[in-house]
Amino acid sequence: MAAQPFGGDWIRHAKIGAAEDAILEAAGRAFEEIGPFKATMDDVASEAGCSRGTVYRYFSGRGALRRAYIARAAVRLGEEATALLDAGGEPEERLLSAITHCLKAIRAQKALSAWFEPASVGKTVELIGGTRVISDFAESLLADLFEETAITGTLRPGINRSLAAEWIVRSLLSVLVLRFGPHDEAREGAMLREHLLPSLFVSGQGL
Repeated sequence: MAAQPFGGDWIRHAKIGAAEDAILEAAGRAFEEIGPFKATMDDVASEAGCSRGTVYRYFSGRGALRRAYIARAAVRLGEEATALLDAGGEPEERLLSAITHCLKAIRAQKALSAWFEPASVGKTVELIGGTRVISDFAESLLADLFEETAITGTLRPGINRSLAAEWIVRSLLSVLVLRFGPHDEAREGAMLREHLLPSLFVSGQGL
């Protein structure tokens, strides 16, 4: 089972009830149509078919709603990534598969990709970068892979696993945020394979 983000607060986000889930679904539609930092509680209430007061009953404000939405998205992506990390094959390939899957999944869902549009990306980076939540979450997801490759001698000796997980998150966010011309999936994959993987592993196709 994938680890959950937001430390001790993850239970409230992961084990949400039907009302909270419906509001978060409505928030996703509002984020998609209006933008995650422009959508108001009224917009979310309208999408959910409830009163603004009902939205506030479950989420104290826009910040809490955004954090809950990100938490739920992180949990879902984490579960999908964990399945790929636990699959058979070389660990380098499994990691690359998990990273590329997350990139594709975020881009494929407008409610998620909207966070990385020019109008929103600055605040998104501030929100994500203002806490260690996401990097700590990534570290927990990668713990088994790091342990496996440390035992087999594939992981670079002396590597700081916390820093390695943070580097992966930073790399993923950089790929999402920085755009040099039209999206080129092959070029993007080559950069990850030739530059990210060798920074973590002493063997593999990235070397």
